[in-house]
Amino acid sequence: IVYKVFNDNDRFNVTMTSDVTGVEFCAVLKNVVALGVGFAVGQDLGSNTKAAIIRRGLKETMKFSKTFGENVSDDTFFESAGIADLMTTCFSGRGQRLAA
Repeated sequence: IVYKVFNDNDRFNVTMTSDVTGVEFCAVLKNVVALGVGFAVGQDLGSNTKAAIIRRGLKETMKFSKTFGENVSDDTFFESAGIADLMTTCFSGRGQRLAA
């Protein structure tokens, strides 16, 4: 909470969540999705395939998290810990290097 008080301003917005379980699942499973994207890039399967893997990966992450976690919120997947981190990881290129 102290971090939010000192860093939330008109140029930088800090959002907080109490969904620790959802954040942890997002952090772990995004790497699995990024590997899939890396394989697709390595096979030169194109942008539509990457988008499909990311879309399906997010849906599977949500389903897995809600099945095996308690009180996981849908909102978590559409915040920084969810879709934003997933997109950043998938487009960073690291998945390509690991999949090679």
